[in-house]
Amino acid sequence: MEKEEPKQEKIERTPEQQEQAIKLYKIYIQEIHRRQLSNTENYDKSLLTIASSSLGFSLLAIRYIVHPWEEATLKPLLIIAWVLMAVSISKSLYAYRVSNRALKQQERDTNDYYINRIKGALGRENTDIKLNKDLNDIAGIVFALSIVFLLLFVCLNLF
Repeated sequence: MEKEEPKQEKIERTPEQQEQAIKLYKIYIQEIHRRQLSNTENYDKSLLTIASSSLGFSLLAIRYIVHPWEEATLKPLLIIAWVLMAVSISKSLYAYRVSNRALKQQERDTNDYYINRIKGALGRENTDIKLNKDLNDIAGIVFALSIVFLLLFVCLNLF
């Protein structure tokens, strides 16, 4: 048996008000699309920068600071740093997906409010917004920890 959508209360508007609502809707949708594009571009740049610079630094550390590798101490610190970097990058990747999902929900809510005239549509809970913030926070903290482990490995092998 199919689940029925709950009946939603409609907003009463004059034809002029509805015309204005459609204009506002188009502006809002353009802004959502602009943000989606910006998120995608920033995601690509951030991921490439973080991944390549972190990996590059760790490889540089192994090659020039902790040489030869066989003499390095506390190698698990480096492995932990790499794992944390991978976790951070994967959380960041997922956060961008969640962000786009949240924007899609905002687009639907905007459509419901301005076009379908559903009261309260703009005030609907969007759990993906909170999830996105949490994922970004986790990714940042985990990345900071990965840098700490990487620096510990390097410093402990310098002296």
